[in-house]
Amino acid sequence: MLVGTSQIDITPLLGIELCGFANRSQPSDHVLDPLFARIICLEANGKRILLINLDLIGVEGSFVHRMRSELKFCFDIPEDHIQIFATHTHSGPGTVQLNFCGEYAPDFLDILGDKIIQGCDMALKDLESCTIEFQEGLLELGRNRRSESDYPQRTRLGIISWIKADEDLKALMVNYAMHPVCMAGTGISADYPGCVCRNMQEKLPGNPLVMFGLAAAGDIDPPGVGVSDEQMNDWGSKLADVALASIISDGSKKILLDTSVVRMESRLVEIPLRSLDPEEIDQYADRYLADRKWNDEFGSSFSLAVQKWRAEMKRRVLLGPYSSKKIELNCLLIGRVALLFVNAELFSEFENLVRSEIDIPLMVISCANGLEGYLPDRKEYVLGGYEIETAIFFYNSFLPEARSLEMLVRESLKLVKGVIAINK
Repeated sequence: MLVGTSQIDITPLLGIELCGFANRSQPSDHVLDPLFARIICLEANGKRILLINLDLIGVEGSFVHRMRSELKFCFDIPEDHIQIFATHTHSGPGTVQLNFCGEYAPDFLDILGDKIIQGCDMALKDLESCTIEFQEGLLELGRNRRSESDYPQRTRLGIISWIKADEDLKALMVNYAMHPVCMAGTGISADYPGCVCRNMQEKLPGNPLVMFGLAAAGDIDPPGVGVSDEQMNDWGSKLADVALASIISDGSKKILLDTSVVRMESRLVEIPLRSLDPEEIDQYADRYLADRKWNDEFGSSFSLAVQKWRAEMKRRVLLGPYSSKKIELNCLLIGRVALLFVNAELFSEFENLVRSEIDIPLMVISCANGLEGYLPDRKEYVLGGYEIETAIFFYNSFLPEARSLEMLVRESLKLVKGVIAINK
């Protein structure tokens, strides 16, 4: 396999609003650490695949469509062979249109698009032969934020390593499930994923590119939210050290991947929404506007978000049925490891359910190729809470039906198993 890499600074100018928290002082007034676009180009059997990793909360599906079209034109790479996924930091610019969670920044996105094209051109000119290894570790760090227990989750840490002929590392992808919400102030930051990438690049020989794919972390938080820069770096360094120990070990858990087996398949899945009529929209909005709990938690931004949601949802239902949304699934098979890209904030049960029915290692990468909001598992709906009740006000959507995540699991299994079967 031929592998090319590039890394480009995408840190915005100070004064831009940061995206991800409603109850946050604005705008940004300092840079804690830079934001990057990290790109890996893979070439095997005459096929090229671009993996584009952004230190952002996410990007809109419309931006992904635009970039795929431009990259296909520039480099003749099929659109479904281009995967754009975010580290999901909540301390970057407004690259998704969330209500009152940081002003949307289309001018930044125009600059970002140019930098992505530049970075892909650099990666395509950097191709060299590599072997590939995969390994998994376990790390107790993140907490289930919907549980009363303070015990850390014992969560998988997946690592793909691309290794040059001289045995130096060319690139790595680290995959872990923990929401990047350590930082919540006015400083621009890639949060703990940026710390992981920075630490590993500095400590590994050959200064390899390190990118971070966020696993199913919709319900998994770090041990603390809105902590100091020092605390965030401590947690990021801990995660990096576990990953580094796995890479340099000679353990039997390393899997050498067959570089001749590279396949990408995609599908769109329509998931049902709990659609409301105009009267029900008013009732739902009024109910939460009267609930002091949410106003106390999110401040004045909450009532503004609810009112904007009310107007937008009424507009949508008057234009026609608004009862479903499309989730994009992309499965990249490399040797005997599957990477599953999903454009949503998946609850951790998604990964557990998919993993339980396939016989090869899996890396789930959320917030990829768009960002369609939270997808909780069925049992969480009865418990209510932010992701179930009020996140829709910020995401400007209706709530997915309770069976949606399990439906997406079934479709994901069809996709992954189909890709595996073709290569057996």
